[in-house]
Amino acid sequence: MEAWPAAPSRTWPPSLGLESILSANEYSASSDDTSLEDTGSSSDSSSDVKQPARKEARCCRGSVVASLLAMLLVQISVSVVIFWEPNLENCDTRHQVRRGPVCIYLLGSVLNLVLALVFAVSSLGSEDSLTRRANFYSFLVTAFLLICAVQLGVTEVLTVCASERVRCTFGIVFLTVVFLLWPIIMNLFFGLVEGRMRLTEVGYGMDIGSAALRRMRKVYLCLQIVIVILGTVPKIEEYLKEGQTTSPRWRTWETALAVVYCFTTVAGHLSVGIVAFRGLSRIIEAMDLQKSLVGSYAQKENRWAWKVLQNLRWHTLLQCLWSGCLQLALFAMYTPVTRMHLPPDTYDQILASALSTAFLTEIVFLLTLTGRLTPQRCSSLQHTHASGRIPTEPTPKSSAWQATVEALARRGISAGELLDFYEQLVTPGGPMPHYDPQASTTNDVVRRAVIPLSRTEDGGGVAYATLLDPAEDRGLPTVMVTHSWTNLFLHLVAAVVADALGLDEYDGVAAVLAGGDCGKLRRALQRQGRLGQVVWICAFSVNQHASICDEDFLSSPVAASPQRRRWERGRRDTVTQEVFLPCTCSQPKLLNSSFPDECELNKFSDMIKHLHKEVPDFSHLVAVDEDYDVFTRAWCIAELHQAHFLGVQQRVCLQANRVLDIDTDDLTVYKRLATLTVLACEASRPQDKAEILSRIPDTQEFDEQLQEVIFGTRGLLRRQFVGFGVLEAAARTAFRVSRLQSNGKACEGV
Repeated sequence: MEAWPAAPSRTWPPSLGLESILSANEYSASSDDTSLEDTGSSSDSSSDVKQPARKEARCCRGSVVASLLAMLLVQISVSVVIFWEPNLENCDTRHQVRRGPVCIYLLGSVLNLVLALVFAVSSLGSEDSLTRRANFYSFLVTAFLLICAVQLGVTEVLTVCASERVRCTFGIVFLTVVFLLWPIIMNLFFGLVEGRMRLTEVGYGMDIGSAALRRMRKVYLCLQIVIVILGTVPKIEEYLKEGQTTSPRWRTWETALAVVYCFTTVAGHLSVGIVAFRGLSRIIEAMDLQKSLVGSYAQKENRWAWKVLQNLRWHTLLQCLWSGCLQLALFAMYTPVTRMHLPPDTYDQILASALSTAFLTEIVFLLTLTGRLTPQRCSSLQHTHASGRIPTEPTPKSSAWQATVEALARRGISAGELLDFYEQLVTPGGPMPHYDPQASTTNDVVRRAVIPLSRTEDGGGVAYATLLDPAEDRGLPTVMVTHSWTNLFLHLVAAVVADALGLDEYDGVAAVLAGGDCGKLRRALQRQGRLGQVVWICAFSVNQHASICDEDFLSSPVAASPQRRRWERGRRDTVTQEVFLPCTCSQPKLLNSSFPDECELNKFSDMIKHLHKEVPDFSHLVAVDEDYDVFTRAWCIAELHQAHFLGVQQRVCLQANRVLDIDTDDLTVYKRLATLTVLACEASRPQDKAEILSRIPDTQEFDEQLQEVIFGTRGLLRRQFVGFGVLEAAARTAFRVSRLQSNGKACEGV
């Protein structure tokens, strides 16, 4: 059977915005060739879409290359100034220039630059702020070593070749820069650990110390900056006295500040390491490896998550201990080394070597902190995870069951017909006079418009899609739409139209629909050959008269229960607050409890299988509402899981498609999705939830697979949660394992 072509291919980010598509189509009537060229028709869309991605990759590579060339150029310049003899020919004592420390700083900056480039290349394409900040940190410490080399080398040259005022000016400026950069670098490093702790505690659902780390960072930074400012006072006095030796009073002042400066850095490292270690230990201790878990899958997941978090815990502690102890050792060595009969640049060489080594180990640690040096899932676990056991279906399947599946699969609605239906709603005198695009939900529209319009003359009722032009050979649907009935109906229509236009966000389309200009969208769909694309939407494709139309909203469930709250929301019109009246049709009710073979509400998984088998390029669209409620609905979760593990092409269309920033955004959405469990999913009818749960042999395994559907390498929201990778997956696994163990202990105590 001939099917409509698949939706336009898309990569990240999309090539054309809504305005480009609509404006191109508005001015393309005079020439088909021109319009095809302007709108980026389906034949050229694939190459057009890839261009921004290529440009973004080129920009990333260009930034890395530019940073490399700039730093190498500075290093070469410093080497020429310090080591090229003719530049010092006017100085009588050029042999006094201490080249050893300068050479070590330069070598350290080169080694750190190599590691920084390795880190940058390994993280190309990562858009999360934690990785971006880690990249910035790796290049900043490289620049810091280079600045130290410049400061030390040029200061020595000026000491023997320049006036006292020039030397003092240069010394004040460079020392201030160096000593200000140090607390900024340390604060950035502590911030990276804090960011990792914050993501881990959100994924696990428990406070493990990120707030304490944030307060410690602020105190450390303020204290260090005050010390640096106070430390410039003796240098300014020396400048004003044109190089006269600093008084003993100021020497004592400088010594005291140096002690405080050093010990705050040491205390900062040790405190961060201990807080992180204790916080991660709380999670690890909750993961009792000796506790018997149901199923080998849960055991493997538990051991893998335990290993990942152990790795992170010890790496963080050891790195902080190493950096803190190194700072303490350098401070303790200063007086003995300077008083020994050693070359005058001995301590500077030790300091240069220690700082270079410390920064090298910190960049390596960043690979662990961002999830690039963490234990990966074993091959057997990956195989189990990839294959995924699909929930069991009622067996055996009767011919009546299969006939219902095939009949259900044939009921599609085209994008053009969906726009026609929407226009009926917003037209004065339409089936729903009080329809409000910004308030009316899909549930409202089904109750107030779909059900009344699908009544038949004989007193019964059919699916709305059945009433559409039967003469049109529409074929089987090429797209199945999963959505939440609590979402605005405007957003459902906008998501379907936006997806047909090749967009991955529907906010712009919703604005056009709310403005009443459906004609503009219809012309855009027509030009792209998408107006007749047939989609499957439960609100139109399921016969509501055979299931929910006569639902009684007068007898309430138990008071003050979650079921009661859901029932209260679903029984009233969002705009008028009137209670929906039950339909009085005579259509027999075919429910899964009484007529499982003829019921349409329990056939969605089978219908996905059927369409996936029969329709080339069949795909699954998830219309994500603003609150992400679609991921908490029972049937939606079942559809997501089924399509994902059948290998159906899945897409999401969001109100606004952007990457979640862990620094500036509220992580409530991530926390809600990270702690998602099928046991807590919602359904309008308790029978539906019971039906779904009865098909799941292992809820722990299903929950893990659900996380793969959302966050995995093929996950629906992998673009929005870039950087929420293996470490976050381990935290989410630890949460589910501890919850499972808690439930088991509770059951044992009953």
